[in-house]
Amino acid sequence: MTSDEKSIKLAWISDLHLDHLENKDPGALLRLRTVLDTEEASAILLGGDIADSRTFEAGLRRLLAVTGRPILYVLGNHDYYFGSVADVRRRAAGIDIPGIQWLPEIGVVELDRDTAIIGHGGWGDAHRGDMEDFTILTDYAAIKDLADTINHEDFWVNGFKKRSSLVKKLRELGEKSAENLKVNLGRAIIKYKKILILTHVTPFTETCTYKDRPGSAQGFPGFLWDTMGGIIKSAASSNPDVEFLVFSGHTHQGSFARISMNIRAWSFQAEYGELRYRLIQPEAPDSPTAWSAGPSFRV
Repeated sequence: MTSDEKSIKLAWISDLHLDHLENKDPGALLRLRTVLDTEEASAILLGGDIADSRTFEAGLRRLLAVTGRPILYVLGNHDYYFGSVADVRRRAAGIDIPGIQWLPEIGVVELDRDTAIIGHGGWGDAHRGDMEDFTILTDYAAIKDLADTINHEDFWVNGFKKRSSLVKKLRELGEKSAENLKVNLGRAIIKYKKILILTHVTPFTETCTYKDRPGSAQGFPGFLWDTMGGIIKSAASSNPDVEFLVFSGHTHQGSFARISMNIRAWSFQAEYGELRYRLIQPEAPDSPTAWSAGPSFRV
Protein backbone atom coordinates (compact mmCIF):
# COMPACT_ATOMS: atom_id res chain seq x y z
CA MET A 1 0.00 0.00 0.00
CA THR A 2 3.06 2.22 -0.03
CA SER A 3 2.52 5.42 -1.99
CA ASP A 4 3.82 8.94 -2.37
CA GLU A 5 2.96 10.72 0.86
CA LYS A 6 1.13 13.66 -0.68
CA SER A 7 -1.15 11.38 -2.71
CA ILE A 8 -2.47 9.27 0.15
CA LYS A 9 -6.04 9.85 1.30
CA LEU A 10 -7.69 7.36 3.61
CA ALA A 11 -11.46 7.40 4.09
CA TRP A 12 -12.12 6.69 7.79
CA ILE A 13 -15.53 5.19 8.55
CA SER A 14 -16.57 3.87 11.95
CA ASP A 15 -19.76 2.50 13.48
CA LEU A 16 -21.22 1.74 10.07
CA HIS A 17 -23.93 -0.57 11.46
CA LEU A 18 -24.95 -1.89 8.06
CA ASP A 19 -28.01 -3.62 9.55
CA HIS A 20 -29.43 -0.18 10.41
CA LEU A 21 -28.07 1.63 7.36
CA GLU A 22 -29.60 -0.73 4.83
CA ASN A 23 -33.03 -0.28 6.42
CA LYS A 24 -32.90 3.51 6.75
CA ASP A 25 -30.75 4.56 3.78
CA PRO A 26 -30.27 1.69 1.32
CA GLY A 27 -28.65 3.93 -1.31
CA ALA A 28 -25.87 5.17 0.96
CA LEU A 29 -23.18 2.69 -0.12
CA LEU A 30 -23.70 3.47 -3.79
CA ARG A 31 -23.35 7.18 -3.06
CA LEU A 32 -20.17 6.42 -1.11
CA ARG A 33 -18.48 5.11 -4.28
CA THR A 34 -19.11 8.44 -6.02
CA VAL A 35 -17.85 10.38 -3.00
CA LEU A 36 -14.65 8.35 -2.73
CA ASP A 37 -14.01 8.77 -6.45
CA THR A 38 -14.40 12.53 -6.10
CA GLU A 39 -12.18 12.65 -3.01
CA GLU A 40 -9.62 10.36 -4.67
CA ALA A 41 -9.49 8.23 -1.53
CA SER A 42 -6.92 5.44 -1.74
CA ALA A 43 -8.44 3.05 0.81
CA ILE A 44 -11.04 2.70 3.56
CA LEU A 45 -10.18 2.51 7.26
CA LEU A 46 -13.13 0.75 8.87
CA GLY A 47 -13.21 1.24 12.62
CA GLY A 48 -15.55 -1.54 13.71
CA ASP A 49 -19.26 -2.08 14.30
CA ILE A 50 -19.69 -3.20 10.71
CA ALA A 51 -22.85 -5.22 11.48
CA ASP A 52 -23.11 -8.25 13.79
CA SER A 53 -21.53 -11.70 13.89
CA ARG A 54 -24.04 -13.10 11.43
CA THR A 55 -23.44 -10.56 8.66
CA PHE A 56 -20.13 -8.71 9.12
CA GLU A 57 -18.33 -10.86 6.51
CA ALA A 58 -21.02 -10.25 3.90
CA GLY A 59 -20.92 -6.56 4.80
CA LEU A 60 -17.18 -6.37 4.17
CA ARG A 61 -17.53 -8.11 0.81
CA ARG A 62 -20.30 -5.76 -0.24
CA LEU A 63 -18.40 -2.66 0.84
CA LEU A 64 -15.38 -3.80 -1.19
CA ALA A 65 -17.48 -4.59 -4.26
CA VAL A 66 -19.42 -1.33 -4.17
CA THR A 67 -16.56 1.05 -3.42
CA GLY A 68 -13.70 -0.67 -5.24
CA ARG A 69 -11.34 0.36 -2.43
CA PRO A 70 -9.14 -1.84 -0.25
CA ILE A 71 -10.39 -2.06 3.32
CA LEU A 72 -8.25 -2.09 6.45
CA TYR A 73 -10.51 -2.86 9.39
CA VAL A 74 -10.89 -3.68 13.05
CA LEU A 75 -13.84 -5.26 14.82
CA GLY A 76 -16.21 -3.44 17.15
CA ASN A 77 -18.34 -4.74 19.99
CA HIS A 78 -21.45 -5.07 17.79
CA ASP A 79 -19.57 -7.34 15.40
CA TYR A 80 -19.54 -9.98 18.15
CA TYR A 81 -23.31 -9.84 18.79
CA PHE A 82 -25.00 -13.26 18.62
CA GLY A 83 -21.60 -14.96 18.64
CA SER A 84 -18.45 -15.50 20.64
CA VAL A 85 -15.22 -13.52 20.56
CA ALA A 86 -13.05 -16.47 19.51
CA ASP A 87 -15.36 -17.53 16.68
CA VAL A 88 -15.76 -14.04 15.23
CA ARG A 89 -12.00 -13.43 15.32
CA ARG A 90 -11.33 -16.83 13.76
CA ARG A 91 -13.64 -15.93 10.89
CA ALA A 92 -12.11 -12.47 10.50
CA ALA A 93 -8.64 -14.02 10.26
CA GLY A 94 -9.96 -16.53 7.73
CA ILE A 95 -11.30 -14.01 5.21
CA ASP A 96 -9.08 -14.61 2.18
CA ILE A 97 -10.24 -11.88 -0.18
CA PRO A 98 -7.74 -9.50 -1.79
CA GLY A 99 -8.52 -5.99 -0.61
CA ILE A 100 -9.89 -6.94 2.83
CA GLN A 101 -7.35 -6.91 5.66
CA TRP A 102 -8.03 -7.35 9.37
CA LEU A 103 -5.38 -5.26 11.08
CA PRO A 104 -4.71 -7.48 14.14
CA GLU A 105 -3.90 -10.32 11.74
CA ILE A 106 -1.97 -8.39 9.08
CA GLY A 107 0.19 -6.49 11.58
CA VAL A 108 2.03 -3.38 10.39
CA VAL A 109 0.89 -1.84 7.09
CA GLU A 110 3.25 0.65 5.47
CA LEU A 111 1.68 3.77 3.97
CA ASP A 112 4.92 5.50 2.98
CA ARG A 113 8.55 5.25 4.01
CA ASP A 114 7.90 7.14 7.27
CA THR A 115 4.32 6.11 8.06
CA ALA A 116 2.53 2.89 9.00
CA ILE A 117 -0.88 1.91 10.32
CA ILE A 118 -1.69 -0.72 12.94
CA GLY A 119 -4.90 -1.50 14.75
CA HIS A 120 -7.15 -3.55 16.99
CA GLY A 121 -10.78 -3.01 17.97
CA GLY A 122 -9.95 -3.26 21.66
CA TRP A 123 -12.46 -3.50 24.47
CA GLY A 124 -14.13 -1.49 27.20
CA ASP A 125 -11.93 -3.15 29.79
CA ALA A 126 -13.35 -2.11 33.18
CA HIS A 127 -10.01 -0.86 34.48
CA ARG A 128 -11.31 2.59 35.31
CA GLY A 129 -14.59 3.84 36.73
CA ASP A 130 -17.28 2.63 39.12
CA MET A 131 -17.23 -1.16 39.11
CA GLU A 132 -20.36 -1.36 41.27
CA ASP A 133 -22.59 0.91 39.20
CA PHE A 134 -21.38 1.14 35.59
CA THR A 135 -23.59 1.56 32.53
CA ILE A 136 -25.21 -1.69 31.43
CA LEU A 137 -24.61 -2.38 27.73
CA THR A 138 -26.51 -4.76 25.47
CA ASP A 139 -23.07 -6.37 24.90
CA TYR A 140 -23.37 -8.09 28.26
CA ALA A 141 -26.35 -10.12 27.06
CA ALA A 142 -25.62 -10.32 23.31
CA ILE A 143 -21.99 -11.53 23.32
CA LYS A 144 -21.63 -15.11 24.53
CA ASP A 145 -18.38 -14.60 26.46
CA LEU A 146 -19.98 -11.84 28.52
CA ALA A 147 -23.42 -13.37 28.86
CA ASP A 148 -21.84 -16.51 30.28
CA THR A 149 -20.51 -14.50 33.24
CA ILE A 150 -23.90 -13.23 34.31
CA ASN A 151 -26.54 -14.66 36.59
CA HIS A 152 -29.44 -13.97 34.24
CA GLU A 153 -32.08 -13.86 36.95
CA ASP A 154 -30.02 -11.20 38.69
CA PHE A 155 -29.49 -9.38 35.37
CA TRP A 156 -33.15 -8.92 34.63
CA VAL A 157 -34.80 -8.84 38.04
CA ASN A 158 -32.39 -7.22 40.48
CA GLY A 159 -30.73 -4.57 38.36
CA PHE A 160 -27.61 -6.62 37.60
CA LYS A 161 -25.70 -6.30 40.84
CA LYS A 162 -23.43 -9.36 40.67
CA ARG A 163 -20.73 -7.98 38.39
CA SER A 164 -17.41 -9.41 39.54
CA SER A 165 -17.28 -12.22 36.93
CA LEU A 166 -18.19 -9.79 34.15
CA VAL A 167 -15.54 -7.30 35.26
CA LYS A 168 -12.94 -10.07 35.27
CA LYS A 169 -13.88 -11.06 31.70
CA LEU A 170 -13.87 -7.46 30.44
CA ARG A 171 -10.40 -6.95 31.88
CA GLU A 172 -9.17 -10.20 30.32
CA LEU A 173 -10.49 -9.21 26.88
CA GLY A 174 -9.02 -5.72 27.13
CA GLU A 175 -5.62 -6.97 28.25
CA LYS A 176 -5.37 -9.67 25.58
CA SER A 177 -6.35 -7.20 22.87
CA ALA A 178 -3.71 -4.80 24.16
CA GLU A 179 -1.07 -7.54 24.04
CA ASN A 180 -1.72 -8.00 20.32
CA LEU A 181 -1.56 -4.30 19.52
CA LYS A 182 1.49 -3.76 21.74
CA VAL A 183 3.47 -6.27 19.67
CA ASN A 184 2.62 -4.47 16.43
CA LEU A 185 3.29 -1.10 18.02
CA GLY A 186 6.78 -2.26 18.97
CA ARG A 187 7.42 -3.45 15.42
CA ALA A 188 6.22 -0.17 13.93
CA ILE A 189 8.32 2.01 16.23
CA ILE A 190 11.52 0.37 14.99
CA LYS A 191 11.01 1.64 11.42
CA TYR A 192 8.44 4.45 11.27
CA LYS A 193 8.22 8.02 12.58
CA LYS A 194 4.47 8.36 12.17
CA ILE A 195 2.17 5.61 13.43
CA LEU A 196 -1.56 5.64 12.79
CA ILE A 197 -3.50 3.47 15.27
CA LEU A 198 -7.04 2.41 14.38
CA THR A 199 -9.21 1.18 17.26
CA HIS A 200 -12.89 0.85 17.99
CA VAL A 201 -12.82 1.61 21.72
CA THR A 202 -10.81 4.73 22.56
CA PRO A 203 -7.74 4.27 24.78
CA PHE A 204 -8.03 7.78 26.26
CA THR A 205 -10.44 9.42 28.70
CA GLU A 206 -10.14 12.67 26.73
CA THR A 207 -11.89 11.15 23.70
CA CYS A 208 -14.25 8.96 25.72
CA THR A 209 -17.01 11.57 25.50
CA TYR A 210 -20.76 11.35 25.00
CA LYS A 211 -23.12 14.07 23.77
CA ASP A 212 -20.37 16.69 24.24
CA ARG A 213 -19.91 15.69 27.87
CA PRO A 214 -16.74 14.24 29.41
CA GLY A 215 -16.66 10.55 30.21
CA SER A 216 -17.95 9.41 33.58
CA ALA A 217 -17.19 6.80 36.21
CA GLN A 218 -20.31 4.95 35.05
CA GLY A 219 -19.33 5.06 31.37
CA PHE A 220 -15.60 4.30 31.50
CA PRO A 221 -15.86 0.54 32.23
CA GLY A 222 -17.67 -0.12 28.94
CA PHE A 223 -16.38 2.70 26.76
CA LEU A 224 -12.67 3.08 27.60
CA TRP A 225 -9.78 0.76 26.63
CA ASP A 226 -7.65 1.93 29.53
CA THR A 227 -4.99 -0.80 29.26
CA MET A 228 -4.02 0.30 25.76
CA GLY A 229 -3.98 3.96 26.72
CA GLY A 230 -1.18 3.31 29.18
CA ILE A 231 0.80 1.35 26.60
CA ILE A 232 0.57 4.09 23.97
CA LYS A 233 1.53 6.79 26.47
CA SER A 234 4.55 4.78 27.59
CA ALA A 235 5.65 4.20 23.99
CA ALA A 236 5.24 7.88 23.18
CA SER A 237 7.24 8.93 26.22
CA SER A 238 10.08 6.58 25.30
CA ASN A 239 10.03 7.64 21.63
CA PRO A 240 9.58 11.43 21.57
CA ASP A 241 10.56 11.65 17.89
CA VAL A 242 7.68 9.37 16.83
CA GLU A 243 4.21 10.81 16.20
CA PHE A 244 1.22 8.71 17.30
CA LEU A 245 -2.23 9.35 15.81
CA VAL A 246 -5.14 7.37 17.28
CA PHE A 247 -8.54 7.01 15.57
CA SER A 248 -11.45 5.49 17.53
CA GLY A 249 -15.23 5.09 17.48
CA HIS A 250 -17.75 3.35 19.77
CA THR A 251 -19.22 6.38 21.58
CA HIS A 252 -20.71 7.88 18.37
CA GLN A 253 -19.32 11.23 19.58
CA GLY A 254 -16.86 13.19 17.47
CA SER A 255 -13.99 14.69 19.46
CA PHE A 256 -10.30 15.56 19.33
CA ALA A 257 -7.62 15.74 22.01
CA ARG A 258 -3.87 16.21 22.16
CA ILE A 259 -2.92 13.61 24.74
CA SER A 260 0.77 14.59 24.83
CA MET A 261 3.30 16.37 22.64
CA ASN A 262 3.44 13.40 20.26
CA ILE A 263 -0.03 11.81 20.69
CA ARG A 264 -3.16 13.13 18.99
CA ALA A 265 -6.48 11.33 19.20
CA TRP A 266 -9.80 11.57 17.38
CA SER A 267 -13.15 9.89 17.91
CA PHE A 268 -15.79 9.40 15.22
CA GLN A 269 -19.21 11.01 15.03
CA ALA A 270 -21.87 8.43 14.13
CA GLU A 271 -25.61 7.90 14.13
CA TYR A 272 -27.55 4.70 13.44
CA GLY A 273 -28.79 4.76 9.85
CA GLU A 274 -26.27 7.38 8.65
CA LEU A 275 -23.08 6.91 6.63
CA ARG A 276 -20.33 9.39 7.44
CA TYR A 277 -16.65 9.59 6.55
CA ARG A 278 -13.55 11.60 7.41
CA LEU A 279 -10.40 11.88 5.31
CA ILE A 280 -7.09 11.06 6.94
CA GLN A 281 -4.13 12.39 5.02
CA PRO A 282 -0.88 14.31 5.31
CA GLU A 283 -1.49 17.91 6.23
CA ALA A 284 -0.94 20.85 3.85
CA PRO A 285 2.39 21.31 2.06
CA ASP A 286 3.67 23.70 4.72
CA SER A 287 3.57 20.77 7.17
CA PRO A 288 4.41 17.73 5.02
CA THR A 289 5.46 15.47 7.89
CA ALA A 290 2.20 15.65 9.84
CA TRP A 291 -1.04 13.71 9.33
CA SER A 292 -4.51 14.68 10.47
CA ALA A 293 -8.21 13.81 10.21
CA GLY A 294 -10.49 16.16 8.32
CA PRO A 295 -14.08 17.10 9.18
CA SER A 296 -16.95 14.64 9.26
CA PHE A 297 -19.20 14.48 6.20
CA ARG A 298 -22.46 12.65 5.71
CA VAL A 299 -22.73 10.73 2.46
